[in-house]
Amino acid sequence: MARVLAALKILESMENDTAQNADLEQRLRIAGYRDVLDFIMREGGARRLRSLWTTKVFWNDVSERLDQARDVALMVQFSHRFAKFGQPTPRQKGGPTMARRFVCETTGRSDGTLRKRWKEYGGTAVLQYLVLFHHKNLRPKQLSGKNFVTRLFEQAEDIAGLRAFFAAYVDLTRTLRPRGYKFDDLKLDTLASPAPLYELEPFSERELKVIKNYKS
Repeated sequence: MARVLAALKILESMENDTAQNADLEQRLRIAGYRDVLDFIMREGGARRLRSLWTTKVFWNDVSERLDQARDVALMVQFSHRFAKFGQPTPRQKGGPTMARRFVCETTGRSDGTLRKRWKEYGGTAVLQYLVLFHHKNLRPKQLSGKNFVTRLFEQAEDIAGLRAFFAAYVDLTRTLRPRGYKFDDLKLDTLASPAPLYELEPFSERELKVIKNYKS
C-alpha cells in the first residue's frame, strides 16, 4: 500500500507539471508517466485505493508502526554498543535475549511486549535501528506533506547516503550474527563503500549495573 500511495502522489506531481488542459495522450508522453499509471491500475485504480486508505489514515498507521519498531531498534542499539564497549562472556554475548532484558530494564517495556515486537519487526531490526538513529534523512516522509515527491526523489538520488546505509547494514549484521542474531545477508556487487563509523554512547553506571546483573 505504501508504494501505491506514493505512486499516486508522484502521478499527481507529474500532472501538476503539465499544461492545465493536457489530455491523456499528452500526459502519456511524459517520461515515466505510463509506468506509474500502469502500476496504479494494476493495483485497482486510484479511486478504489483512495476509498480504502487516505494519506492521513495511512500516515497514522505508519507512525504507530515506527513507534513500535523503535523497541526492536533499541535492542539492536544495545548489541551494537555492547560489541564496542562490552566484555563478552559465554553467558553475556550481547545477543537478542540479553538485549531484550536490557531494554526491559531501561525502558520499562514488558518482556511480553518486546517478544511481540520482535516477532513482527525483528527481521528488519537492523534497518529500523540505522534509520531511526543514524540515517534519519532516510526516514519515510509524510505522504500528505506538500513536498513529499521532491523529498522522495532527493532520498533516491542521494547515492552516497544510500551506499553508506547499506554498507552499514552489511557490516552490522556481520557483527551481530556471532552473537545470536539471524539477519538476511545483503549481496550487492556494486557496494564498495566502507561502513561508516558511528559515535556510540558508552554505557552509563545504571546501564552497567543492568548488564552486570543479567543472567542468561
